Amino acid sequence: MRITPRLGTVWIAAFSLLVAAEALASNAGRHDADTLAKEADEQPGASAAAAAVDRHGKLRAITPEEARALVDGMARYVNQSSEGLTLVRHENGAISVDLDDRFQSVSLARVAADGSAVVRCVNTKEEAQQFLAKDRKTAKAKKASAKKARAMQPAPRTAAPATAMTATTAPLEEK
Repeated sequence: MRITPRLGTVWIAAFSLLVAAEALASNAGRHDADTLAKEADEQPGASAAAAAVDRHGKLRAITPEEARALVDGMARYVNQSSEGLTLVRHENGAISVDLDDRFQSVSLARVAADGSAVVRCVNTKEEAQQFLAKDRKTAKAKKASAKKARAMQPAPRTAAPATAMTATTAPLEEK
């Protein structure tokens, strides 16, 4: 069999495809940490982000029940207790601890009275409760302020009833 340049090119291309296919097959299911992190970030709902919106799709203040559910859901991650964690001593002398998803920060956002977004990272349940309570306090203060402003407005003028007034001009007598 005589190998022509054209036949040689076909053999090289076929061999390259075979090697590439074998490399892909041997790495199937393997990912480095960066690839796994990127895939997790790109999955819908991976961040567990949630927003309170009204029926028109506008952001609104969360209810006390929603705030409690939010804080309860994130409690595991902001747990600052070392209770139940164990030290692992390695052969090389290093010591490690599996933190069991604890000691993390959680980003929260709320709508300020002026409509802007306020964002804060919290490390404890108490910080989260305080931050979210400001949202409810702001909403209550805004309602109270509007009510006070309405109360301070002068009453609308109405036509005064006509009264008959008579003016008498009598000369003053001197005594």
